[in-house]
Amino acid sequence: MCELIVDICNIIVGIVGIVVAVVAVIIAKKTCNVQNEYNKNSVRPILNIADCDYENTLYIQLDNKGVGPAIITDIKFISSYYEMDIVSNNIVELLPVTAIISNQDIQKYVNLDICFDTFVEDITGRTIAQQEQMLLLKITFDDEVEDKALVHLAIRNYLSNCSVSIEYINVYGDKMDVYNHDFSFFGRLVDYPEDIEYSEKRIPLY
Repeated sequence: MCELIVDICNIIVGIVGIVVAVVAVIIAKKTCNVQNEYNKNSVRPILNIADCDYENTLYIQLDNKGVGPAIITDIKFISSYYEMDIVSNNIVELLPVTAIISNQDIQKYVNLDICFDTFVEDITGRTIAQQEQMLLLKITFDDEVEDKALVHLAIRNYLSNCSVSIEYINVYGDKMDVYNHDFSFFGRLVDYPEDIEYSEKRIPLY
């Protein structure tokens, strides 16, 4: 009888030991998952685009507001001005060469093929460190630009019909949510967008 009790106790102790071991494994796994999630969040990049438009200057800046570097895996700028969208990895290629601005019975041809202070080409593969910025486009409308007010107006209007889509990953290779942004902000000072037409495109539709 005593031996039976001892055997039962040993079985119970064995079962309890197995349960404790299983629970310990589960807790360790959950702790590991929580730690991994914490590690990833501690280096999570957060992209944001700043649209800046002043009297004589216009620029588009890509900021990383997160706490870890953002590695760009794809970027697409889209112009929805024409019947078919234009897509490019370079915003400058979207900008038209000339514009026609109508005012009552007068038409003014405006040259938009001006010098840019700063612009970047395809940034796929580039890294933006945490709390760092990258200028995608900057234009200064100084006195050397002919009809600078009209040029500024035409570029504002065109950009307001554009958007961008950016895919990026963190340092662990995890895909972040695709960042989408439209540039409608630039149209806030364009009172009559229907009076502006664009006669030439830099790249063909596709």
